[in-house]
Amino acid sequence: MNALRKVGAFLSPPPKAADERDTWPSRTSYILATMAGTIGMGNMLRFPSVAFNNHGLQWCVDPVPNWMPRSLYPRFIPYLMAVVIIAIPGLILEVAIGNAYRGGPVVAYNAMNKRLRGTGLSLIFIGFMVLTYFNVIVTWFMVFFVRSFENPLPWVGRDPEEYFLREILRTVDPVEDGGFASYTAVSLIGELAGWCAFVWLLVWLW
Repeated sequence: MNALRKVGAFLSPPPKAADERDTWPSRTSYILATMAGTIGMGNMLRFPSVAFNNHGLQWCVDPVPNWMPRSLYPRFIPYLMAVVIIAIPGLILEVAIGNAYRGGPVVAYNAMNKRLRGTGLSLIFIGFMVLTYFNVIVTWFMVFFVRSFENPLPWVGRDPEEYFLREILRTVDPVEDGGFASYTAVSLIGELAGWCAFVWLLVWLW
């Protein structure tokens, strides 16, 4: 692993500021990283399914105005309002605080006011909790990604939920015994465990 780190540092050495803190190598890399944080896994995974299940970017409250075609009714306006009013200002404020105090959440909030140190610690805790279950979601995504190269696709003609539960998670039906449900065919799934370990490795390298 140290060899990989040395190769990465040689190919793309992180620039240092006057106070020896790491800085972004370029404006482009900063913008791309910010975009990734802004979009988030929720938009990437949840938003497409909501759009599909609600006939495109049209969901809102009925009725549709008589003068506007239903296919053009901008029902996603509440979503855009949330992005513009809450998400973007919040991101700008977060970046501005970190840039002003040249530190992470704990350092920045502690510099603002010592009573806010707990707020910085809570942000780190929340990030850890989100990362824990997002890595599992990415693990499922990797399994689907690999199987998407099969021809024909293995989930064609099958119920998506049933395929996910039976083929990906390999869930089993409970066995009823005296009014209690037990699961007798439970075991470690090597494919999921391997991809999960790979995802955590990427997080550690990052």
